Amino acid sequence: MGADFLDKRNKGYAKHIDRKRAALATGDLFTQEPNDKPRRVIAKLKRGFSVAKGDKLIIEKNGAGLTGCQGNSVVAEVETASPVIAEAVSKSSGVATGTVEKVNKISGTVEMSIK
Repeated sequence: MGADFLDKRNKGYAKHIDRKRAALATGDLFTQEPNDKPRRVIAKLKRGFSVAKGDKLIIEKNGAGLTGCQGNSVVAEVETASPVIAEAVSKSSGVATGTVEKVNKISGTVEMSIK
């Protein structure tokens, strides 16, 4: 009744890998992965304000449009937002987070992604 007996009594196990399952999880040339891309809007910059790519803005619903605020200042405006985006902002208590993706200096507009 020593260690020999306990070793004989314990059942062993075989360690293996399910190769078919591993093949399913491995990407190849034709693998399609869903991309979670946030919706984007184009907003007009207010005079005297500038933003850079990557800046975070607070998006608020304003009637049929949206306003982008940085701190307490309104930096950008969307006069008429798409109904889907406006509804999504409304459902999140009228406030969302926006990230500046592209700045168009010539037209004075900003492309923002809204999360």
